[in-house]
Amino acid sequence: MAVKKSNPIGTFFTILLVLAIAAVLYYGLVMATQAGPAAQEAAEKAEMYITPDSISNIKCIPYSMLSEPFKASINEDEYNAVLKKDAPDENTLELFKKLGGVVNEPQFLQGAAVYYCGTVENPVTGIIKIKGIEYKVTQAISFAPNVKNFEPEVIQWTVTVERLTYA
Repeated sequence: MAVKKSNPIGTFFTILLVLAIAAVLYYGLVMATQAGPAAQEAAEKAEMYITPDSISNIKCIPYSMLSEPFKASINEDEYNAVLKKDAPDENTLELFKKLGGVVNEPQFLQGAAVYYCGTVENPVTGIIKIKGIEYKVTQAISFAPNVKNFEPEVIQWTVTVERLTYA
């Protein structure tokens, strides 16, 4: 009876495939068990603070929680300047316009655990008044674990501002 020799290249690729599948499963498990609850907590906290009565209250979302595309469009000083204000002003509107203009593609496996403060179909909507002019603001924010450090981050922030009255 002849013994068939195994193909070393085939064995290598089989081992590589098994390791890749194990890594993806482990990565998904870590995201679901460790990072998912933190992102869910961030979304629940945002939903608690960003309400129709306080639509511009984004203090629960620190700059460090923004994903890279947001950080590339908005610098930390302008973001924190809006966070420090008690009432919305022109800088708040400008920040909202920048946030709404950012397009972010989720990273590898990031869509596995996404949590929302409002959705695009059902956003949080409120009215703000700046210098006698009323604006309708709608927000929908998506949180997910950062795939590099498993900390929660904002992966999508849809903000629209519509002027309602004229001075």
